[in-house]
Formats: sequence, structure tokens, C-alpha cells
Amino acid sequence: MFPSPLQHLANEFEIVIAEMTRVDAELEEWRRSITERCARLSERLQELQQQLQQARAKGAPLAEALKSALAAYLDEVDGGAKQERLREFQQACQQRYDALVAELDQRRVVADDPAELLAPRVPKLGRAAFHVMMGFACVLLYELVLSRTAGLLVLGSVVTFFGTIEILRRYSKRLNDFWVDTIFRGIARPQERYRINSASFYLWGLTLIVFFAPKAVACAAMLVLALGDPIASAVGFRIGGYRFSNGKSLAGAVAFLAAAATGVAIYFALSGSFGFVLAATLTLVMSAAGMLAELFIERIDDNLAIPVVAAGTGMLVLWPLGQLQLPL
Repeated sequence: MFPSPLQHLANEFEIVIAEMTRVDAELEEWRRSITERCARLSERLQELQQQLQQARAKGAPLAEALKSALAAYLDEVDGGAKQERLREFQQACQQRYDALVAELDQRRVVADDPAELLAPRVPKLGRAAFHVMMGFACVLLYELVLSRTAGLLVLGSVVTFFGTIEILRRYSKRLNDFWVDTIFRGIARPQERYRINSASFYLWGLTLIVFFAPKAVACAAMLVLALGDPIASAVGFRIGGYRFSNGKSLAGAVAFLAAAATGVAIYFALSGSFGFVLAATLTLVMSAAGMLAELFIERIDDNLAIPVVAAGTGMLVLWPLGQLQLPL
């Protein structure tokens, strides 16, 4: 995985490519949107190119080639090119971008000052609050109200609904805009307009752990996700400090562990599910597993990876002790 500044550039480029793929050239709004996005991306590529030239890195010509491809694409848009022609230029942009990423990833090129090159993704307060509230609500419902069977029925119904929406909004711009701009306004990230919404991954993760894990382990895993992920994002953004090659920060990882462990410890103390030593062990191990999943698993969404890894680790602790009672 390429370093943090390039990852932010990748996120921006993926949004632009998604906008290109949408190809709604008859609408003035689409033309204006794609023009603004390409112009902003070209500016960032210019900054990256200058830093690469100063570092005498071989990626500079590739950045220039991508910039030229974006300019050519915009010329076609302004000239009223048809959809097939625009797709050819979109593919050219994608190829040049892939070549740039491959070169920089191979040489592990990092900008001297990432903050000057690309601003990090700012955590959304509403998204974080929603994340935490959903986690607490799910734990309370499962612990106090719903049986495992009822919980699976509810989750199955919601997952089916969300899955249907995810499919339909690929074919309906109006539904997609309503889903992103109205239902999840203030919560959705820009790239989720053209990707699976993170709420769907959240629901899939909860469904898996409720199906496979004992209730106490499942609830603890929900808290690891609900508390650790948003706290890590907020602390990593505000404090920063040492960062790993994927852009995640050490400060965010420590905050994840502290927040998740605190929540899980309180839950085990109130529920009385395990003795003190076992509860403390599960708290530390599950929180650490969730932290590592958030830190290093890149290809699977955090909302799915964190609860599944945390619950799976907790079950591995219980199994050799003879205290693992599978709900199946």
C-alpha cells in the first residue's frame, strides 16, 4: 500500500473516475462537477510533480502524463464528445494513474510534508456520533430485549433491505442521490456515492458475529467497533505523530485500544459474563485484535473486519478453556 499522501490522492482520483464513469454529458451540472474535480486533481498532481522533481524521483513524468490525460479528457467534455469517446479517455486516465501509483509504491516515495501536499480526510462528527450510538443501541437491544433468533431476524431483514437499495441505486441516479444526499446526508463519505455504503458493511459484520459468536463475545465485539474506530480516526487526525506506511497513526492505534478496552471492560463488569481474570484477558485481547484489524486490514471495510476479527479472537481465547459455547 502506498504512503499516506498518495493514499489521499488515490481517494480523490477514485472519486473523479467514478464521476467520469457516470457519464451524464447532457446535464450541465455533471459537466460542471467533473470540470471542478479534474481541475482540483490537476492542481494536486502539479504539487506532487514538483516535489517528485525536487527529489529526482522517476514518478514526475508519470504525474505529468496523468495531468495531460485529465486535460485531454476535459477538452473532450467541453467539445461535447459522445459517451463512447469519453469512456476511451477515462480508461486512458485510469491507465496513467495506475502506472504512477505502481512507480511510487515500488519506490516508497513520501512527500516531505504531507500536510502541504494533501490535507488528510477530516473525520465527520455526525458520522462518529452515529457510529457510537448505533453500537450502543445494538448492544442494549441484544443484551436486554432481543433473543439471538429475534436479533438475526431483525438483522436479516435490514440487511436484505440495504442490499436491495445497494443494487437499485446502481441503476437509478435519483435513488442514489436521495440515498446519499438525504438519508445519509452529513454521514456518507464522497466515495460512498458510487461504492457500497459503510452502513451495509456494519450490518454484515453484526450479522456474522451474532450468528457465530456467543452473546457476550458478540456484544463486546460491537463495542470494540463502536468505540475504537471513531476514536482512532479523531485522535489520528488531530494528533498525528508517527504514521505507518498505510497512513494510519500510532496515536490513533493507542486511542483505539484505550477506548475499546474501556468500553468492553465496563460491559463485562456489568454483565458478569466471565470471571475477573478471563474478562480482563478477553478485554485486552479483543481490543488489541480490533485495533490490529483497523490498522492493517486494507481490503476489507473496517465495519466488517473489526467486529469479526475481535469476536473471532475472543472465541479463540475461550475455546481451549472449555468455555466456548457456540450458539449454532
